[in-house]
Formats: sequence, C-alpha cells, structure tokens
Amino acid sequence: MKRIFATIAVLTAAAGVCRAQSVVRMPIEQNPLFEVSANHVNVSASGDNGITLGADLVIKGGSGTYSYRWYSSADRELGNEPTLAVGGPGIYMLDITDTCDCMQTVEFNVTNAGVADIAYGSLVLSPNPSDGPVAVDGFDAVQIAVVGMSGRMELLVDRSGYVIREFDVSDLTRGQYIVTLSDSEGHVAVARLIKK
Repeated sequence: MKRIFATIAVLTAAAGVCRAQSVVRMPIEQNPLFEVSANHVNVSASGDNGITLGADLVIKGGSGTYSYRWYSSADRELGNEPTLAVGGPGIYMLDITDTCDCMQTVEFNVTNAGVADIAYGSLVLSPNPSDGPVAVDGFDAVQIAVVGMSGRMELLVDRSGYVIREFDVSDLTRGQYIVTLSDSEGHVAVARLIKK
C-alpha cells in the first residue's frame, strides 16, 4: 500500500480576515492497482467430467479483500465463491469487487468439446492413481491447477513459461481431482486424477 502525504493549509477566518494559518501533514492510503487475470478464458468441458472455473485466476492489488459474483449470460446468479463448478456449456461471468467498490469482470466461454479434444490427442498423467509424483506426457503445460471436487484449488504449479514434466500430489488428501493444464499459447487440457 502506498502512503502519500498531502499538505493541507488550514485557514481560520473571522469576518473575512485571515487570522491564522497552519500546515497539517495527513497520510492518505492508496491501494495498489486492482488487476485480475486468468491464464485462459476459453475452456472446454465434457458433460461427464465438468470443470471448475476460476481456479487459475490471479488477483493483484485493490484492497486485498474481495467478493465474488458468478452469473450466466442470462444474468442468472450462480454463486459467490472464488470458483464455480460447471457441468455444461455456456458463457459464465465472474465479477470480482474489492472493499473500495473497484470491480473487474472475467468471462469464461465453456464449450462441450470432449476431454480428448481439449488435450489435443495425447495427454497422459501417470501414474493415475498416484500418491506422489505425476508425470505429464503429450502436453507442454506451463501451468497446472489441481482442483478438488468441492471446487477449491489444492495445488498450483507455475513455471513461468518453462514446460512442466512432473508435479507432486503427495501433500493432497485421498480423493478425485480435476487437473487443468495450460500451455504457453493458451490451449487448455483437462484430466481427472485420483490421489490414493
């Protein structure tokens, strides 16, 4: 948070005559620039597996406290959590507002392409099920988001443009997860992973 000092001259006037003047230094708090970005905004989901939207959002600046509003293209309210699990195609919008009423909107266009289409043919996560390292083959992911069935992101691996060949799930609890992989060109692959 930036602190800016403003100098304010205080004048006391009586009958139109300036009788006293004093300078008061007052700190003014200014929040950093409020920015929201997602690695991808066009995602695909199969009707069987579904997908969690918002898991890859990066929110910077603002007041640091945010509220969320998910809605459909028909302006139907869908939720107020940071992520939204969807099972079908459609256009989904997310308004993110900080406590100073600054707002950013992100749009997600979900098609009903199958997982094979999303993965561009050859994505393999192995071993699956796994209780430790998971190898990524057939997709040059630079970011991997692992989301639990509740919609909460449990793991985010981002190598700043370098291809990720392996990630570790040993710290996750047993269960099923949706793994969203993004490449450097904005293509997205989605797979289901079981942590044993």
